[in-house]
Amino acid sequence: MRKLGQRSNNFAKSSCGAFGVSDQWAYGASKYLNCNLMSFPFTYLGIPISVNPRRCQTWEPIITKCERKLARWRQRHLSFGGRVTLINSVLTSILIYFFSFFRVPKQVVDKLVRLQRNFLWGGTPEQNKIAWIRWDTVCKPKEEGGLGVKDITAFNTSLLGKWKWDLFQNKEETWARVLQSKYGSWRNPKGAPRAWRLLKDRLPTRDNLRRKRVELHEYVSPLCKSTDESASHLFFHCSKILPIWWESLSWVKLVGAFPHHPRHHFLQHSHGVYEGLQGNKWKWWWLALTWTIWKHRNSIIFSNATFNAHKVMDDAVFLIWTWLRHLKKDFTYHYNQWSSNLKEGFLRT
Repeated sequence: MRKLGQRSNNFAKSSCGAFGVSDQWAYGASKYLNCNLMSFPFTYLGIPISVNPRRCQTWEPIITKCERKLARWRQRHLSFGGRVTLINSVLTSILIYFFSFFRVPKQVVDKLVRLQRNFLWGGTPEQNKIAWIRWDTVCKPKEEGGLGVKDITAFNTSLLGKWKWDLFQNKEETWARVLQSKYGSWRNPKGAPRAWRLLKDRLPTRDNLRRKRVELHEYVSPLCKSTDESASHLFFHCSKILPIWWESLSWVKLVGAFPHHPRHHFLQHSHGVYEGLQGNKWKWWWLALTWTIWKHRNSIIFSNATFNAHKVMDDAVFLIWTWLRHLKKDFTYHYNQWSSNLKEGFLRT
């Protein structure tokens, strides 16, 4: 018997759903909980779950809602200033919730701007009016000669940036720890998780796939087309890759034979640090170069790209520069300055 005042759940109005399990398991869970089984996608607190925000159709409800609002307002005689106020207040309130969670695709931005611009200049869905002022000028602050209408892309970016700020300020919160565990902390280079797999030789190279009894058309390296693609060959000993490592070693005047296992190669790379060489930068270079090699390898296999050693080097140099810009507060080099003085860049100043 339920006590007086005790709250009970109405299971007839409740639903449950599950990710990453079989349909049979989800059905059994719903029966056990005595509630309905949700179908995906569904909406939770106004946010669609299990949808792709990069698809325009995800944004159709928002666009439709804006169109309906505008259709009602067009029936009234509004001044130009009144239309500016409505665009800034009401339309913004419709968009702000979605904008706080998803990055808006460019096609959706174009549709929303078209709606705003047409409404501002007194147009209708059937008839456009002349836009007498460029939209980027309209979006400038009033102090700079604009009308202060929010730029949709900048508005979206600033709302998403709030999550990054919250992540920095609430690192011990459960949601922040989950994100850092899954995607990596800002204090670690983005390629660290893939490097961990490389150090254990667990990347899906063709040699490793063969060990897992995965049948492929061929097992040779897609770079040199002459030797079976093991991690050792692909990342360090391939005739296409070896000159890149030699060039980077010349920046810091290091020499030596390369070990075969990725873990041993990394240890030699790290322990080869001498006085004056910035150890973390040099380790991050190993991460940046191996990650770039892997990306180019995949482009050759899946996008029919051609190997370009200069492009590999340039991409790796740019990648470590972006990491350093985020990870080191005192790193103030512009990219051209950094890339043209790599020897000095890896040395202490």
